[in-house]
Amino acid sequence: MNNTVGKWLIDEQSHCIVSDDEKVELNLATFKLLQLFASCPGEIISLSKIKEEVWQNEFTTNNVVYQTIRNLRMALEGDSGKSYIKTVPRHGYQLLVKIDDQMEGSVPALSGDENMELPAVPQESTGITALVCNKLNTRRWRLMLAIIATMMIVMVAVIKISWVASISQPTKNMSPSKGRLVIIDDIVEISEQQRQIFSHYQQKVVLDSNMEKTRLSSTENLLSKLDQMGDQHKLVVQYLPVQKAILNLVFVGKPSRLAYLSVQPVDKITQKADLEKFTHHLLAVFDDPMLDKGNSGIAGLLRENQEAQALASLSFGQTERLQTARQSIREAIEKYSLNEQQKKAKYYFIETLYAFYQIESFDDKQLHTGVNYLLSHYSQSNYSLVAAAFYLANKESVSIAFQLLEYLEQDPFVTYIQGLLHYELDELTSALKHFEKVYRQDKDFQDNTYFYLELLLSSKRRQEFGQIYTDLKHENYISTNIYYLFYNWLLMQGDFPEAINLLSRDLDKLICNDDLYGAMALINNALANPTQVDKWQGLLTSVESRDWRPPWLFYVRMLNENNLPAYAPWYEEYRKGVLGQDSFIDPIIFVFTVRLALGEYEQVDAAMEKLEQAWASFNEPAFIEVAKVVLKSQLARQQGQNTDDLLASVEEQVIELQWDEIPYINQVLASYYILSDDFASAEVHLIDGCNKNPAICSGWQNIPLLAPIMQTKKLQLSLEKAEQVIRENQSRLTALNSKVAASCPAL
Repeated sequence: MNNTVGKWLIDEQSHCIVSDDEKVELNLATFKLLQLFASCPGEIISLSKIKEEVWQNEFTTNNVVYQTIRNLRMALEGDSGKSYIKTVPRHGYQLLVKIDDQMEGSVPALSGDENMELPAVPQESTGITALVCNKLNTRRWRLMLAIIATMMIVMVAVIKISWVASISQPTKNMSPSKGRLVIIDDIVEISEQQRQIFSHYQQKVVLDSNMEKTRLSSTENLLSKLDQMGDQHKLVVQYLPVQKAILNLVFVGKPSRLAYLSVQPVDKITQKADLEKFTHHLLAVFDDPMLDKGNSGIAGLLRENQEAQALASLSFGQTERLQTARQSIREAIEKYSLNEQQKKAKYYFIETLYAFYQIESFDDKQLHTGVNYLLSHYSQSNYSLVAAAFYLANKESVSIAFQLLEYLEQDPFVTYIQGLLHYELDELTSALKHFEKVYRQDKDFQDNTYFYLELLLSSKRRQEFGQIYTDLKHENYISTNIYYLFYNWLLMQGDFPEAINLLSRDLDKLICNDDLYGAMALINNALANPTQVDKWQGLLTSVESRDWRPPWLFYVRMLNENNLPAYAPWYEEYRKGVLGQDSFIDPIIFVFTVRLALGEYEQVDAAMEKLEQAWASFNEPAFIEVAKVVLKSQLARQQGQNTDDLLASVEEQVIELQWDEIPYINQVLASYYILSDDFASAEVHLIDGCNKNPAICSGWQNIPLLAPIMQTKKLQLSLEKAEQVIRENQSRLTALNSKVAASCPAL
């Protein structure tokens, strides 16, 4: 049995999707992702579940997941303009189309209760479906179906009776409300029971309030549409599928301003008494939100407290410093609050900030109470709306959260939060613009500076990084993240003296953790110091055994020492002892590259399927596709086949790829251009790689595909320079190794 997704038939045998004469092949990760969506129709699937089911959490960054989702969207949607997959911000992704089962062969029509048509017995399948869905035999399936059907009939009857009773009698003594009920009717795939509950809830509110009713198909331009309805109060309601709750937002005035919010779980209002109590309170607030003005002091707390501006960066594995920062914020609140009310407001705001950064989890009632306290007591404060935006962003309502902040007065913190919302939605260009705007206003805002520099370094504007490093290199930062961005940039420039100087100069600001051990291993590797590489790599793997760096470190060492046959045995031990299986694609590519260099074409050809079976990488999917094409093209040429079409299939990805501090990308791109007979471009990439890692530069002479280009005059000069860089930096490197070793207790 195969499934259809919209117009597409899923072919599990060939990992393809088919529609009429159109056939699209999917790589393994993309096909597994499609199977996951197909096995959970209508559900919102979280990023963590996607990683667990598709990649088993191994070596998978969020960007890898985002790229795979983009690939699946492109395959399904093409140029049709139809949306197949919806992004539910901060919660995951949802398949928007129905899944239909396509039976092989025909099933005779049956009649009568005894011959009621039942679902076919699920067949054993591969990939995600086998992981997510249990196999049931026919008899057991029919028995369970009968039980479930009976239970559903009883449940629906009970719910209907309860709801009819609850809405048939309007609340007594409730004066008619003047205002409008605005229903966001954007529900795509929810159960009929949930749909009925939301519908009955709307009826209950209308009966009790006599409000006029307006329906909107989405939250797009919500605040502008509310303004068009006049200055009356508006109650916006929306069903939240992930939360299984109803969002209620009370807006007042024109322009519309949020005065109250509530996210009410539907299981808390199925009983008449509970529903009466909730709607009575909601409509009382709607009639009179009891808004007050005041000075919360939150702006001063965020502006004057350095720790409050570094919380996001500190949340990345810097536990002790994060705890110190939180203590500093508590002390500032206690010391500089004018009164108990202001102190209370600051604590409420900081709690929503911690929840937004996922630093700490709080009871929803506590967050809800805090946000409404701020909205009520500080109705004119921008930071009351910021707190509400934090809360809504965590409740799958990023669009509304963004609109709350969109037209606020210019404020660095608000602009930074807007950038973060773009960043989480993978809208990186917009995020960079917001971060850059804040950076130009306040370079000391550490969280903003970190995200700005991170995006700048990975963009086509990275040449601007040099001046920024000059301006900021002597600044003191609470978090270590910015220092490592500087370090990575220096490696990209091949500026090893300054990279060594940075680690030595700022060592007292760094932490003895996997970041520092990895940085030390990389710089010793680039400068051909294998003994020290082994030491730092040992510390690195003691903290994180599956770190991405060891396969790369040994690959460089093997090339530098011209010991090509050593890599495959090393990988076998690494696979058995660390990975357990061929799940990590990068070392497999290294193995195949070495085998091709040794002329072992048949072995590579026989094992090529491993590239499709592996699902994890420390590189972007687009780059991995280019690397695969480079390997396949070498095999094809050996077999006398034309490779023009194969190379052309990834030409766009090659042009768009961004270089980083690791010359792995340079090697693959140089190989691509050599196979395309573009030797000048290949030369550019190899020269850049020699600057980044002098040790691998001499090793590239040992790869036959690269060897002719390595003999050009420019590359020979690069080789001489690489050897000189290694020699000139040994004394500095020795001093750095000793200094770092002395400062880290583990050594």
